Amino acid sequence: MINVVLAEDQEMLRKAMVQLIEMDGNINIIADTSSGAEAWQMIESNQPDIAILDIEMPELTGLEVLNKIR
Repeated sequence: MINVVLAEDQEMLRKAMVQLIEMDGNINIIADTSSGAEAWQMIESNQPDIAILDIEMPELTGLEVLNKIR
């Protein structure tokens, strides 16, 4: 099972992405959020295999979250 954290500030798009990704039985969305700061917290606490990050988000951008992961 592949565990994923998804961060997208547009709610409709985020919900659609969650539904599409979860159609694959091998992928599990363990957390989804609309802010970069929450995404960072979820990544730290859940240690996902993959993080899908929007570039422009409130608080922290996807690129800022990526730099924290490194």
